Amino acid sequence: MGGFYVSFAVHGASQAGLADTLKELKCRGFVSKDVNGINVCYEEEADSQDEDVILAVGTRVSKAVGKQVLAVLNHDDSVLMYWLFKAGKVVDTYNSAPGYFNDEDNTPVGGDTKKLCTAFATKEASELIREILTSEDYVFAVERHEALAAALGMDPRLACLGFEAINSGEFPAGVTKKDFVKAK
Repeated sequence: MGGFYVSFAVHGASQAGLADTLKELKCRGFVSKDVNGINVCYEEEADSQDEDVILAVGTRVSKAVGKQVLAVLNHDDSVLMYWLFKAGKVVDTYNSAPGYFNDEDNTPVGGDTKKLCTAFATKEASELIREILTSEDYVFAVERHEALAAALGMDPRLACLGFEAINSGEFPAGVTKKDFVKAK
């Protein structure tokens, strides 16, 4: 069985500020420590992989903090999807395997590298990100997400987690409970 998780990355907001925002929005979750000005949020209901919940959380958090939010879903290590939110609106989407659920074409669709690079202040990584999003070399969705997270300046160990893993204490090497604050 592959990985299943949803995470929300935010560049330019503080860990405490994001935790307060989740509390104000009545979301139960965790917020990672800051790495390169980026924090990752993990929301309990979004971890169910319900797209409506992911869209609602991303919309509300991006409005509340006034920053762009990148919501990423990994489904069974077979599909990587993302939604980029700005001021409460979806401004970019990506799906690594759009035909996965109906046995149709699995050529990746979406992914605006310029918008991603602007959101995470990594303009120099545009070509690398384009290659990551379009490459057919990734066997598992988590590998693509790890590469994308690193190119955007995130710690892939933090980006590629979900609420349930953190809540149950399942951390990758080098990551501990102290790297997160709880919002409830």
